[in-house]
Amino acid sequence: MIRNGQSRNPTPELANLQVVNRHTYSGPRDNSYVYIGRGTPLGNNWSHVPNTAAQYQAASREEAVGRYRQWLWKEVQNGKGPAFQALEQLQVRAAKGENVSLVCSCSPQLCHGDVVKSAIEHLVERDRQQSLQKQLETQEHRNTIFVS
Repeated sequence: MIRNGQSRNPTPELANLQVVNRHTYSGPRDNSYVYIGRGTPLGNNWSHVPNTAAQYQAASREEAVGRYRQWLWKEVQNGKGPAFQALEQLQVRAAKGENVSLVCSCSPQLCHGDVVKSAIEHLVERDRQQSLQKQLETQEHRNTIFVS
């Protein structure tokens, strides 16, 4: 996301992870096809459209996606629950290079799928950074042993 000319999210995008519209998607509907709409752990419980299955009504699409973003970030910070578990499963697949199509009804318009995609990319990058840090610490420890 770009704000005031600067990226808020330095996390690199994953080329094998995409958000697609379930009504227009013509790609494979195999294991790479992951529906994230309402009724799933990653479904958006906010909607700007009246009389939907959403738990909460929002004034606009932007508000609905914004509230979802806040909710999902809390789930990531808590590190538990069905939504976080679903993110972790998708993170593992995406990090291994598997193609993952996050399927919703509103893409290419502003969509909670974009939030899910960003969350998965964040988790992949976080784990990469933690892995690099462990490697550095192990190398430093080895160097300390040889110097002593």
